[in-house]
Amino acid sequence: MRRDLGWGRRRRAPADGGLHRALGRDLCRPGDRGRRIRDPLHRQAGRLDARRLPHGRRRRLALPSLRRRPPRRVHGRSGGAAARGARRVLPHRRRFVRAGLVGPQALERTRRADDHGVLPEPVARRRPAARARATVIDPDRPDTTNSANPVAKGRVQLETGAFYRRTSEGGAPAERRLSWETTLRIGIADGIEFRVDAEPVVRIDNSREETDVGDFTLGLKYRFLATPEGAWWPALALNPFVKLPTAQEPIGSGETDAGLLLLASFGLPSDFALDVNAGAVLVGQSRSSGHLVQARASASLSRRLLGGLSGFVELAFASRDTREGRDGLGVQTGVIWRLTRDFALDTAVSTSLAGAAPDFGVRAGFSVRFGR
Repeated sequence: MRRDLGWGRRRRAPADGGLHRALGRDLCRPGDRGRRIRDPLHRQAGRLDARRLPHGRRRRLALPSLRRRPPRRVHGRSGGAAARGARRVLPHRRRFVRAGLVGPQALERTRRADDHGVLPEPVARRRPAARARATVIDPDRPDTTNSANPVAKGRVQLETGAFYRRTSEGGAPAERRLSWETTLRIGIADGIEFRVDAEPVVRIDNSREETDVGDFTLGLKYRFLATPEGAWWPALALNPFVKLPTAQEPIGSGETDAGLLLLASFGLPSDFALDVNAGAVLVGQSRSSGHLVQARASASLSRRLLGGLSGFVELAFASRDTREGRDGLGVQTGVIWRLTRDFALDTAVSTSLAGAAPDFGVRAGFSVRFGR
């Protein structure tokens, strides 16, 4: 690998001298006689021609951070085989790569690849799609809007924390409620998770104090439309659920509820993401017979702020859940701090904009993921 200095003088490119020497050693066997190493850099400092790499499937090379070029940019003399996996970063970066994995198509370096793992090309130019983000923990808390991304098959994710809120209506005494929220998410198949949302302990304080078990909800998250890399449409999922009558009044209604939500997750430019939920719930009535259909809709806009820290703002609407009740609209904002790939902390504050919703609420908790 050499660069022209004028007047016929050439010198080796300093960044690629090690690769040139490694290729030379690999081609010094008797069977490689006549296979000359010429400039793999085709007049541009980031391009390599895979036809000049050794072809033995057991031979290994030390390569920089490279990706396959798309078929329309294949070098004319690189060979007749079709380019496979174009625009993908080669595996095993910073390690030896088998030459058989490279193929005959031309290669190019990624500009923004780091040294910590394989970086798909779309990550360097825009926010990754929902499927690409699945390698990092994606909690559904602390906002009430769930993403369309289920936990991967064979993995278990625990999301838990405390929730304090204060609600006042008319001339009635203000109700203070402190609960411990827990969500268990289990990946049972590709694109499907089983989940349990629960409040194991609830303490309320209005005219009297009560401490008891809260509601338990069983549900599924089924993603029926994934988002390919670079696609504009959202990932879509269905979330059917059933609330068990475990919490009696005044903590809960003591009735069974059932509902179905449509979940949508959009990947937006500039590291923004939007999750939208909408659906209906059949709410059991404790003071009158029958059920009441409740409409629910929410949207949460989030953005990565710095490193593993991201923030969000959410709007949530729910129609009345009792025949004498009122509709409610609330807003919530908070942050999620992903300390590691499988662990995150979160906190959020919420308030009411209109109708029947808590005057003030604060959440804090953590999420941890197990399995591979």
